[in-house]
Amino acid sequence: MNFFDSLDEHSGLPPIVLVHGTGGSTRSHFGFLFPMLAAKQRVVAVDLATPQGPPDEGQIRMAEQVQAVIEKVLPDRPVTLAGYSLGAVVAATAAGTRPDLVGGLILMAGWLKTDAQQKLRNDIWRALRQSDVEALRRYQAFCAFSAPLLAMLSDGEIEALVSSFRTDDVMAAQMEINRHVDLTDVAPKIACPTLIVAGTDDLMTPFRQSKRLFGAIADARYTEVTSGHAMVVERPAELVHLIAAFNANPNQYPAGAILPTRRP
Repeated sequence: MNFFDSLDEHSGLPPIVLVHGTGGSTRSHFGFLFPMLAAKQRVVAVDLATPQGPPDEGQIRMAEQVQAVIEKVLPDRPVTLAGYSLGAVVAATAAGTRPDLVGGLILMAGWLKTDAQQKLRNDIWRALRQSDVEALRRYQAFCAFSAPLLAMLSDGEIEALVSSFRTDDVMAAQMEINRHVDLTDVAPKIACPTLIVAGTDDLMTPFRQSKRLFGAIADARYTEVTSGHAMVVERPAELVHLIAAFNANPNQYPAGAILPTRRP
């Protein structure tokens, strides 16, 4: 397991800890967010190691990795923990099981419990990996990006996106972890101010899932960005604004608030 640390402290703001999504890394998911956020506060990003063992224990084992990094690098100070996709699940688990480590929580494109539609998509992913890897990459691009973004890209740019998707054993193991996600017990234990960020066109973790998180976490606020699941690629500047503003003042909006959606 690797992690990255911007080191520089700024203006007394809480450090932000970033947790990437399925098959991702700090470089692939936070290449824009990390340096932009680090301009005004300290940022640490964790590259998750895929745990061995039963996939239904995966979210707990990954949360322990994040907790270990926080304890090692940022001891005795609450952090703002921000997770994307599977990283949102991991961040929520870390916050719910060790509330002493987390002063604020941001969940981007997360979900409460894997539902039947998500399991069907997972089934298709596994079947395509066994039969047609090129079709699998195209399917991943179709699910990850919104139609408006794809309409803006050239054929060559779309092909570059398609070729970037992982289909290896690490990705397959994390997809199995996704299949078993269940935050229904841990979400009510999250005590810190929380911001839920949903994508309006998300096919992987539809915004209904973010709304379930919003309902399950007592001190939560909710907002949407005009994006597919890959919001860290489609709307990074907007996410920088949301994360930095929440980190500076997590109680700007009261618990239960729905933040105004910024126009695309």
